[in-house]
Amino acid sequence: AAATALLGPLGFVPMSFLLMLVLLRIMGERRWMACGLIALASSAASQLVFVIWLKIPLPAGMFGL
Repeated sequence: AAATALLGPLGFVPMSFLLMLVLLRIMGERRWMACGLIALASSAASQLVFVIWLKIPLPAGMFGL
């Protein structure tokens, strides 16, 4: 519910990064660096696939990301 509520103000890329970071920590990944890199890669891949390749706009949020 929090991810959905923050999707509009933050935008898709920052929200997907934060969501993946939290989910990886909950699922047991203990290394912050690994969590951060996986979260960054997955949010960048989502942006690449949906916005650049498929031309589907995602919520930009107040930061324009």
